[in-house]
Amino acid sequence: INALSERLWLDIWRDGYHYQQEYVLGDPQYPLKQLEVSAKRGTTLRFKPAKEIFSDVEFHYENLAKRLRELSFLNSGLKVSLIDERGEGRRDDFHYERGGYSVRFVEPIWPQFEKTPRCHCEM
Repeated sequence: INALSERLWLDIWRDGYHYQQEYVLGDPQYPLKQLEVSAKRGTTLRFKPAKEIFSDVEFHYENLAKRLRELSFLNSGLKVSLIDERGEGRRDDFHYERGGYSVRFVEPIWPQFEKTPRCHCEM
């Protein structure tokens, strides 16, 4: 994401501290900053795509939500939050304790399967 971003902001919480870094067009604006002591763990990444690289920089929330849901399902224990800071401030949190089959993962797409005709085959 960094090389494709006009600007990228990172907040990292690990090893008992909060760290921060900012990039412009892939170049760090300052060395990694160690900030306050924190018990929090995780990473927050915010970026602005480079208009010179992308012709369409419009993000479609549903597409991002679908992909992040899949990634969190495939990476057991990973917690992903998608926050849309445009307009109404929509938010979705994705977390699957264990990967593999999960009713919670299938629920959003189940209605399309219920409409699918079923066939019974015998051998």
